[in-house]
Amino acid sequence: MATTAFNRTARAVGTTPVQIGTYAAPAATNTFLLGLSLADITAGDITVAAYLKDVSNNETYIIPPGAVVIPGMTLTLGADTKIALNEGDRIYVVSDTAASVDVIMSLMEQA
Repeated sequence: MATTAFNRTARAVGTTPVQIGTYAAPAATNTFLLGLSLADITAGDITVAAYLKDVSNNETYIIPPGAVVIPGMTLTLGADTKIALNEGDRIYVVSDTAASVDVIMSLMEQA
């Protein structure tokens, strides 16, 4: 079984939810979200949220609305947290401030 680890990114995410890297989990593949890093690129505090949207467009929060990130800091999901993604699952991030957060999403696929 071949295993591939890779990143998808989004820069300057703001008040409109953004699908990270336009990535959707493919069919016939085991896909795992290994980590999600959100970096505040503004001069002030921001609040962020991250959620998984499934093929039925149900939204389930990974990072609930209102999580605070301060300037120059990164909110990181990872280490002991791994999330299995089903076919068609997508990850979205949104902030309360325009053009305020850079995102790196780390994934692993086993085909």
